[in-house]
Formats: sequence, structure tokens, C-alpha cells
Amino acid sequence: MEIYPRALRSTFHGWSAALGKCGAALGSYCFTKLNVISVSLTFSVCAVCCLIGVCITHFFIDPPKEHTFWVKEKQESDRITSSTNQTSIAFSPLPVTSDQTERFLHR
Repeated sequence: MEIYPRALRSTFHGWSAALGKCGAALGSYCFTKLNVISVSLTFSVCAVCCLIGVCITHFFIDPPKEHTFWVKEKQESDRITSSTNQTSIAFSPLPVTSDQTERFLHR
């Protein structure tokens, strides 16, 4: 079961890796220069960067609606179980009982 198509996932994994490496190089350069001036300034700039990241994540990333992944996994599991007429459930990446899944879905 896929939430995002493979091509889209691989593209954005590549972009994420590339931007992470650019950020690491830029951060190493800038923090080395800031460390010469003041260690407390270096930590302050790092804290501000972290707070900016938290704000961007909080305000611009929508929370998942109705636990989409778990709902789709349950639907796929039900489809496979009913189509094969077996009593076993489909593969789950986590060892979760059906009671735990139901409680999680109905929070």
C-alpha cells in the first residue's frame, strides 16, 4: 500500500538529501565564523534557526486527517482478507492487534 507514488517519493527524497547537504555545508561555514566571534552568539543563532523550523512546521504543515495511513491499511487488510477467504490479516509493518488499531482509529 502506498500513500504517495514511488516516483514522487524518490524525487522528494533526493531533494531532501541534496538540501540537507547544502544546509550542512552552509551551517558548518557560518557556525565556524560565528564561533570565532562568540560561542553564545553561535548557540543563539542555532536556537533561532530551530525556532524558525518549528514555526514553519507548525503553521504550514497540515496534520493528517482521520489517520489516513491507518485507515488505508485497514481497508487494504480487509480487502486482502476477504478476497483470499483466509482468516489471517495482511502484513502490517508493526505488530499491532486489531483492538489496538480500533482504539487508535477512534480517538
